[in-house]
Amino acid sequence: MGPPKPSSLRCRVGSRPPGAPAGPCARWTLRLLADRLVELEVVPSVCHETVRQTLQANDLKPWLKRQWCIAPTASADFVCHMEDVLEVYQRPFDPQRPVVCLDETTKQLVSETRTPLPAAAGRPVSHDYEYERQGVATLFMLCAPLHGWREVSVRERKTRVDYAQCLRAVAEEHFPQAEKIVLVQDNLNTHAAASLYESVRTRHRAPLTGAL
Repeated sequence: MGPPKPSSLRCRVGSRPPGAPAGPCARWTLRLLADRLVELEVVPSVCHETVRQTLQANDLKPWLKRQWCIAPTASADFVCHMEDVLEVYQRPFDPQRPVVCLDETTKQLVSETRTPLPAAAGRPVSHDYEYERQGVATLFMLCAPLHGWREVSVRERKTRVDYAQCLRAVAEEHFPQAEKIVLVQDNLNTHAAASLYESVRTRHRAPLTGAL
């Protein structure tokens, strides 16, 4: 019997991934995919090399996943907030009302255990796979797309105090002449006006809250 048709493999492996691998394996391998195709009766038999060639020929990568925000069904609250954000992104450039986007993430800090080998002709820099953990840092990412401005604030934590200090820097250092700063952010519990009340002195609080 000849090799299976690429369309059959593409349908079951690429367009419709065959689910999670069974047993202790955390991700699919070519051999696991070949065995799964036989279990699903897509083909009577197939070798892992045929699976590899099919995936390569059709540029399929079933082990990769993309993350999207999938809208909940019949959620008026979600639609309301979504349309509000989309309306903000459609506004024209206004130097007095900059649109500033804020998000944050944590990154693990590591250090080398062995000195990397320098690059040479035909060879990139070589790093050893072992490393030492050096804690975690928080990155506050701020950008104003229409102004061509971006800022990354590196902090040890992501508390209400850190959040409030980032906003104060935006209002007082980066956009001090703005009449109003339009802030786009997610619904993290620290992303609230109460963070300013907990972290900013009274005499600075009113101008800051009024600017955002």
